[in-house]
Amino acid sequence: MLLFEQNGFADPVAAWQKIEKLEALARDLRRMLQGEGLSPGELEAATTISNWIAIDRRVPALVGFVADHPDLPGSLQGRRLVTTSEIAVWGNSEWVRTASRYYRFGEPFEPLNLSEAAK
Repeated sequence: MLLFEQNGFADPVAAWQKIEKLEALARDLRRMLQGEGLSPGELEAATTISNWIAIDRRVPALVGFVADHPDLPGSLQGRRLVTTSEIAVWGNSEWVRTASRYYRFGEPFEPLNLSEAAK
């Protein structure tokens, strides 16, 4: 996740590195969509991973109620609970950019204070 501050990215070098990695992934996906696989040379040059296992890993994301989401029925009234895709950029206190779209911050979650509620 990249941090966006008032005047730009906190670490511009990291932002450029992320762009390069994402562009490389997009190029590879386009090639695969065109029916191209890895060349023998690319496969030979690839890093070997041994004794591996596939896992699910945690990534930064948001959970909350969305309003006006273009793809989700029921979000017009702000009553659709969602988990966002991975947060790519945290834009100070106003917005985030996930892998799929921008989100504008509304009110944050306020946990119920049980000691106050009991009074």
